[in-house]
Amino acid sequence: MSGWLRLWVLLSVFWLIAATFYFYQNFIPIRDVDELEIIRELDPNASQYFREWSHEHKELTYYVSFSFTDGTQGTIRFPFLSEEEIEDVERRVKALSDRENRVISENEMSRFVALVKAENIGAGRAMQQFESIAIEKKVQEEKRHGRYIFNVIAMLIAFPAGSFLTGTGFGWVYQGFKNSKGSSMQ
Repeated sequence: MSGWLRLWVLLSVFWLIAATFYFYQNFIPIRDVDELEIIRELDPNASQYFREWSHEHKELTYYVSFSFTDGTQGTIRFPFLSEEEIEDVERRVKALSDRENRVISENEMSRFVALVKAENIGAGRAMQQFESIAIEKKVQEEKRHGRYIFNVIAMLIAFPAGSFLTGTGFGWVYQGFKNSKGSSMQ
């Protein structure tokens, strides 16, 4: 092994150790997407369903008001409902009315059930928008992490490859001059 090649091996090993230590110390992990950050990016119509959302309480909610025939009003808090649960809303409100000994007119009941269905559709759309933004942020984070990994690999390879090619090039040129001097002397 020539002196240049030994020097290249030595410098490359030092470079790989130093660069590996540096990249290990400055490693950029893939961050989890912050749900509250996503909620801040939702449009106002969608974000209203996330008013009670937290890291511990992950539930879409909405409120729908109704009036009894005696003029008093009530408001019910709903989580995002399945189709079966929506069909059960009218029965549950009638049970509430019976417990309270108050009457809800048929028109008010129809209006209330229609509002619950409309709000539930809005909550579903809000969740779709939430999931869409979450996927977009996850892809951006993975791209950022991929660029970091690419840069790490490129930096680990760039110096050893560049110094090897430079040393080989200088050796080739030096050998060419050395051979041309020897051939012109003869």
